Amino acid sequence: MTRLSYLMIASLMALSLLQSGCGRKAWPRAAQSNNQMTVLELKTYRQGEEGIIEGVLMGLEEGKGAGQDFSGFRIYHTAFPLSAEPCEGCPIQYTDVSDQRAKLDEAGRFLIELGGLKKGEVHFFELRVLGADGSLGPFSTRVKLIRASNK
Repeated sequence: MTRLSYLMIASLMALSLLQSGCGRKAWPRAAQSNNQMTVLELKTYRQGEEGIIEGVLMGLEEGKGAGQDFSGFRIYHTAFPLSAEPCEGCPIQYTDVSDQRAKLDEAGRFLIELGGLKKGEVHFFELRVLGADGSLGPFSTRVKLIRASNK
């Protein structure tokens, strides 16, 4: 065989490997969720040594979230040293994600206690509502909690 033959065989093999795939005809994407429950009026504050997230759940009443079952919240959290706090609106990557149950009052208000927040750091949080079927609602606004080292 000539060198050209080897080159053609190698090219055909490479081309066949590139064309093989999972058989899907579109790019993968996240499944659409029917969960339209959202978090509004989100705020954080300290109470003693604990951090608190407080807000209002919207979407359980008639309208966009009617008939949905509330399971809890998915909490996205990350922390930075006070000296390295990112700018307002800068993108951040959350390093800690956890699911937590919360009780709602008749107006949809909730309160979540956050333990283990280190001193000398600024903590950022976003929440998503968990439906009973595991579906996730849209992201809340981002809130922050500063835990100074002298307190």
